[in-house]
Amino acid sequence: MTPFRARFMAGILGATLLWGLWILVDGNRPYLRSQTPTSVDIPPGTSTSRIAQLLEDAGAIRSRYTFLWLHLLWPKQTLKAGEYSFDHPASTRNVLRKLVLGEASYDHLTVPEGYNRFEIADLVEAGGFSTRKEFLKASTDTTLVADLDPKAANLEGYLFPDTYQFPRHIGAARIVRVM
Repeated sequence: MTPFRARFMAGILGATLLWGLWILVDGNRPYLRSQTPTSVDIPPGTSTSRIAQLLEDAGAIRSRYTFLWLHLLWPKQTLKAGEYSFDHPASTRNVLRKLVLGEASYDHLTVPEGYNRFEIADLVEAGGFSTRKEFLKASTDTTLVADLDPKAANLEGYLFPDTYQFPRHIGAARIVRVM
């Protein structure tokens, strides 16, 4: 091996080690741009690069590039959709972990006793969980109670009044199943 080639290879190795060290250091430094809590809504099907951009724009992470490189180091980890809340400084690695584990924020939906499915649909829409129309359509799926009431026309009377915790955009069908 020529001296030039040896220096070149040593330079490449040194640059790679410095880059890796930078990613690990930057990925472990806590960061939150704002003093007030911030939230990021990640819709289903959002690409990893778009998620990184959303997090950087919201001030939850310092650099989208560090986020992307850290994600590349653990490629089998899938990022989950949802609305995420950031109320204290966290490292990029911890933000990535939060998205991998799906630790999304939950909102409360309180269904008072005596509400019919139309009133519940209004609550669901007002809470931002689903549209009224989707909820009403989902509440006509009687397969959930077919063994109890084979002649049921809808789920009226089977939707339990309670306080539920749901992530935003959960979808009407899942809400109806839980209720």
